[in-house]
Amino acid sequence: MATEPTTRPSFQITHETTPSERVVAGFSSFGLAGLTAVNFLIEQSELEETGYISTEALPPITPFENGTPRHHTRLFSRSDLNLTLLVNELFVPLWAADPFAKSILEWTDTNTVQEITILSGVPLPHGPQEHQVFYVATEDFQNERLASTDIPAMGTGFLDGVNASLIGRGIDTDL
Repeated sequence: MATEPTTRPSFQITHETTPSERVVAGFSSFGLAGLTAVNFLIEQSELEETGYISTEALPPITPFENGTPRHHTRLFSRSDLNLTLLVNELFVPLWAADPFAKSILEWTDTNTVQEITILSGVPLPHGPQEHQVFYVATEDFQNERLASTDIPAMGTGFLDGVNASLIGRGIDTDL
C-alpha cells in the first residue's frame, strides 16, 4: 500500500507545440472507459504525440505497444484541429490527485487553454445498442456545449481524484 509522501509531488509537462484552446482528457480509473474513449479519438482523428507528463512521485509504469515503450501520460494534437487530447495511463492515487490536477491547471493557464473536457465512465454489461451517456458539467459548459443536445445530466453523486480537482476549478473560474 502506497503511503502519502510528506512533500507535494511534482509533475513535469513537456510539449513540442502549444496546446489548443480545448483539451479532452482521459485518466486511468476504474473501468477505463474515459481512457478508452480518448484513445479512440486519438486513433480516429489521426493525432500525433506532441508532449508528455512525467513524475518521480508515483510508482512508475512504462506502457509499451509492439515492443516500443512510451510515456504513461501523453498529449496529442494536429495543427489543423483546435483540440489537444491528454491520455493518462498511470493510475494517480487520491493523495496525488490534487497536485497532479494543479500541475495540469498551471499548464493550461500558461498556455491559454479555455476548456477542459474529461471523458470518464464505467462500462456495465450491456449490448451494443444500450450505451448511455450522461454529463456532469459546470453551468457555463452546459450552456455553451450541451444546451442543444439531448444528453441527460447525471442524477446525483460525487467526483473524486483528478476529475474532482479539475471540475472543481471550473466551478469557481471561467475554465
